[in-house]
Amino acid sequence: MLTFYPDKQAKQPLYRQLYEFVKTMIQSGQLKTGEKMPSKRALSAHLKLSQVTIDTAYQQLVMEGYLKAKAKSGFYVEPYDHPLIGSFLKTKALIKEKTLFDYQWAFQTNVIDESFFPHALWGKLVRETLNSQKVGINQFDKQGLEELRLEIAKYLKNFRGIICRPEQIVVGSGTESLLALLIPLLGTTLHYGMENPGYPKISQFFRNWDLLFSYVNLDDHGLRVEELSKKQIDVVHVTPSHQFPMGIVMPLQRRLELLNWAKLKEKRFIIEDDYDSEFRYLGQPIPALSSLDGLGKVIYMNSFSKSLAPSLRISYMVLPEALLQVFLERFSYHSSSVPYFEQWVLAKFMEGGHFERHLNRMRKVYKNRLSFFQKVFGELGLDECFLLQGYDAGLHFLMTTKKATEEALIKAAEKVKIKVLGLSEFTFQEANYPTSLVIGYSGLNEEQIKTALTKLKTPWALCLTKPDNMIE
Repeated sequence: MLTFYPDKQAKQPLYRQLYEFVKTMIQSGQLKTGEKMPSKRALSAHLKLSQVTIDTAYQQLVMEGYLKAKAKSGFYVEPYDHPLIGSFLKTKALIKEKTLFDYQWAFQTNVIDESFFPHALWGKLVRETLNSQKVGINQFDKQGLEELRLEIAKYLKNFRGIICRPEQIVVGSGTESLLALLIPLLGTTLHYGMENPGYPKISQFFRNWDLLFSYVNLDDHGLRVEELSKKQIDVVHVTPSHQFPMGIVMPLQRRLELLNWAKLKEKRFIIEDDYDSEFRYLGQPIPALSSLDGLGKVIYMNSFSKSLAPSLRISYMVLPEALLQVFLERFSYHSSSVPYFEQWVLAKFMEGGHFERHLNRMRKVYKNRLSFFQKVFGELGLDECFLLQGYDAGLHFLMTTKKATEEALIKAAEKVKIKVLGLSEFTFQEANYPTSLVIGYSGLNEEQIKTALTKLKTPWALCLTKPDNMIE
């Protein structure tokens, strides 16, 4: 008899729950071809469900070809000889195994502190937008809401030193969607480059597009420009304001070298990812690389993921005038992938000065949180074994040591239910870097940071003194 536990409080109908359960049993091979299913009466009595519920689930499975109904005999499992059945079982086992490990704290780089999101104000702007006659249900624009692009252009001028027209801005749902527009504009036959270490998603994107691309190593000043020419790269993706994940702020001289490389050939371009440039804690924010570009060689990209919320999925890019003309010619069919309602709300948020005030507030919050981390780090004596680097800007930094391997440190953290990321997760080819952990602190409050670091002190101390964990 089938062992199934229906959730009678769930929104999903009971017949649908039973249907999903039986389908999964067949797909995974737990119900074999030709096996007879329990009768509707017997299963109804066993599961304490009505026969109508059982019959509805069975009939749906019959219609989809998972079961076969035989008159005066019952229901039988149909053949399911799927080539992926083995990997299906393996994937299920991996998912189950992965979810068993429950981290209590995680020093992640892709989260923000939800408690500081301006929920009340955002809700007010949502209601105003709903009641506004300006918001047209049939309104759309291939590049995004004009009012939002105007506000973004103002922000870029005032805070990133970029002079551009709203017409140059394209709004999209995440960096990936914008890159999917950009690659056809630049060309799929060009040689692309990206930083090593760098964003895994950029590497995966280039790979999925079957592009010719190479990794470019870094030094203390960021991307090594001389490698671009040696490897004959045409287009390079960089994070100059706060290199991910190394935290390097590219100095002016290196930025000029990069721009000079780009101007030597017509089809050379720089994709500047300015992902968390809003957060700089020492001195004034460094102007964007794009602000130095007078030849239209830099394609600027940014998003509201770090500054507001990752779930907004609102990003934008600024196209040089030459590429803008190509975009207008080739993408006449395109419309912005971000719903206009969300764009209107964000435009109102920026127009009212709320975005600037929110950034000022969050800059203070994260600066204090970083200082608190450093204070507790020192009080626990962890600064005797680890060095913190790249914390002058952004929402993450590196923690390096020469006394233990990355694997040993990560496993020691897991034993106390704390998740930390190793630099190797972001490194694509061999590079001579010391053992490093990438520490994101924006998703933990001060109490959580103190508790997590206190829990890490003992296992890391043991790890750093154990010969097996030492770096050879």
